[in-house]
Amino acid sequence: LAYRYRYVGQQQQTTTAMSGYRTLHRENTNPHPADEDGSNSKKTVIPLWHTLFSPCAQSRPSHHRTAPSSSPPLRFLTASADGYVRAYEISDKEISRGGEDTMLDASALKLKMKHVLLGHNQPPPASSPQSKVTDIGYSKIDIIRNYVGEDTKSGDEVVVALRLDGLVRLWIRPQCPPYLTTEEEQQQEDENLIQYSTVEFKVKESTGTSIAIRPPSHSALPPSSSNSSKKQRIQNLTVAIANLNGSISFYDSGIPVHNHHIPESQDERQQVECEPKLINSIGSGGVIITSIVYHPSQHDTIAVGRKDGTIDVYAPSNYESPGGATAAYKRLHHFTNHFKPIRSLTFSSSSSSNGGNGSNDGALLITGSDDGHIFIYDIFSRSTSTTMVSSIPNAHTSWILSTCSIPNSSRFVTCGADGKIKVWDTSLVNAGAVHTFDTVGGKNMVWGVSASYDSRKMISCDDNGMIQVYSCEE
Repeated sequence: LAYRYRYVGQQQQTTTAMSGYRTLHRENTNPHPADEDGSNSKKTVIPLWHTLFSPCAQSRPSHHRTAPSSSPPLRFLTASADGYVRAYEISDKEISRGGEDTMLDASALKLKMKHVLLGHNQPPPASSPQSKVTDIGYSKIDIIRNYVGEDTKSGDEVVVALRLDGLVRLWIRPQCPPYLTTEEEQQQEDENLIQYSTVEFKVKESTGTSIAIRPPSHSALPPSSSNSSKKQRIQNLTVAIANLNGSISFYDSGIPVHNHHIPESQDERQQVECEPKLINSIGSGGVIITSIVYHPSQHDTIAVGRKDGTIDVYAPSNYESPGGATAAYKRLHHFTNHFKPIRSLTFSSSSSSNGGNGSNDGALLITGSDDGHIFIYDIFSRSTSTTMVSSIPNAHTSWILSTCSIPNSSRFVTCGADGKIKVWDTSLVNAGAVHTFDTVGGKNMVWGVSASYDSRKMISCDDNGMIQVYSCEE
């Protein structure tokens, strides 16, 4: 796998405190180096359509570790137009200045591709720089930490990817893999770059652009449920997929949820059924869905954005029912403030620390549209006239392509076709963006943005195959 890396971060070999907002690293993932302005006019360009940080920490160091001051690496994945999902690792180094005073050396930040995620019969990328853009690439990915319990570091990473022709693939990646430091360990890991999918299936009626995994925490019954004391049974992870007829299909993936609260005698996690099946659907007969997001904690509550700019929020008709994804749904809200396609939705995060477990409060729904506007809704409001709590007209001068919340804070991030990545604060929206980042040359459409579970870094990807890493510490 031939990749040329281009570092455009700190050029001086000095140690500086990594604080505030700034670009730390740029990586051209195309087989050919980009031009100075970030374009790749003379060579084949492979766009990156989506990127996400993993919610799983790498907290189990190798026993050969030689740099005790290093902070654990962060993992993220990308979906590209050449039909491959690639996994990367970001690492930096803490430099002690005596006592408890430490600083982060931005010049030591490294980005490395660790794995290529393949389908059952999918050939690996060519070892020579002959990659091509395919008509059938991955448009969207989602990642969850497969664990229900108090331990914030347990649970395998489960990745789902959706191809434009409706092919769905899921991969199971090990929990908390050791991060390696010696050359021998790195060489051993580099020899195992390929990971094959655990489950794959095709949804012919899918739009090929919108998919989400039901959070494992939704498999636990609500605390008020009258059935919560009864014997619980292992549930499988559910995948929600948008269809061309405006409906959402829910598929049982066959991958069991790792629930710490269920006794070991009932634990059936090793029995992975690799035959996914349709178990439910909602919302048929509506306008095409362009985005889907699950509520982080409210059981089986799901928000969808549509091509006509409308937004629907659904929840089970009976919240105390143990039916889960197979339960009957009702529509809680129908928002009509946007007038163009909703390409991204995100729920707000909690302002208190959660130990990196990825949980959010989810009181606010943040929406971005092709009209360039941002609207913020209180989905728990009982009054339809006061549901929208804030708006940011003309937040971007073009389509808003992706949104995400920064964990453990009131901030969120948007990116768009105008080449901008903007950080906002839900409590200060009238003051404008907290910070704005530009792509190289300011010409590339930024399709994906994501914030790390520890709230320290962000990443973005664009249609020129460029990955950018940012510091977002306040």
